[in-house]
Parts: sequence; structure tokens; C-alpha cells
Amino acid sequence: MALWAWAALIIVGAIAGFVGRKLYCKNSPFGTIGNIIFGIIGGVVAGSCVASGVDSSLAALVKTLLSSALGALFLVFILKFITRP
Repeated sequence: MALWAWAALIIVGAIAGFVGRKLYCKNSPFGTIGNIIFGIIGGVVAGSCVASGVDSSLAALVKTLLSSALGALFLVFILKFITRP
């Protein structure tokens, strides 16, 4: 995967982590920065898993970025239930 693709996964993951905080866990013990970091982790993992099995077309890029966003949101959503009081 190209360097710009990794950068796109990180940016999409960070945005999804921030949005996930606003949607799911307003009182997260990790805070905004923590959720952005977890969003980046989820985005990179999901995006790289999908990117390994697709070709290098525009449709593949869109599919990879969408899976990156969904992976980041999913990880933030799971963390909400793990850290639930």
C-alpha cells in the first residue's frame, strides 16, 4: 500500500474516532484524544485488511476508506461497552 493510502487511513480513522465519541460515548474515560487514537487504530486495521484483498482502482479506494471508517466506529463502540460502569 502506498504512503498516501496509509495517510488516508489514519485521517479517516481519526475523523471516525472523533465522530464516534460524539455519537456513542460523550463521557468516555479516554477523552477526545483517546477516542481519536482508538479510531486511528480501528481505521488502519480494518482498512489494511480490506486493502490487502482488492485491486488498485478508485472503487477499491472507496471501499477501503469506508471500511476504515466503519472499523474505527466499531472499535469506539466496543470500547464504550468495555468501559461501561
